[in-house]
Amino acid sequence: MESFKTLMDNHLIKDPRNVFFGQGSYASTVAAFQGTVKSPMEAACGNVNAPTNRSFQEECCTIALWKDEGETPEGKSFYDLVGLGIC
Repeated sequence: MESFKTLMDNHLIKDPRNVFFGQGSYASTVAAFQGTVKSPMEAACGNVNAPTNRSFQEECCTIALWKDEGETPEGKSFYDLVGLGIC
């Protein structure tokens, strides 16, 4: 994800296993993360947002396919991009 280059100090602040549900080999988690906007970021809508050096805190939802070995070969994460000010 491109945002990890811009939000280099981001990290989880809420254990994603607190909200966890699934069906078959798919599982979904909700986690909170925080960081600082330190570099410009190009948004999907075409805007380029200047770094604000401001901290943020946001929740995300991840849905992933799990293999028996504990690997996740595919997954999708969903963030509130408007809340982050990205678009």
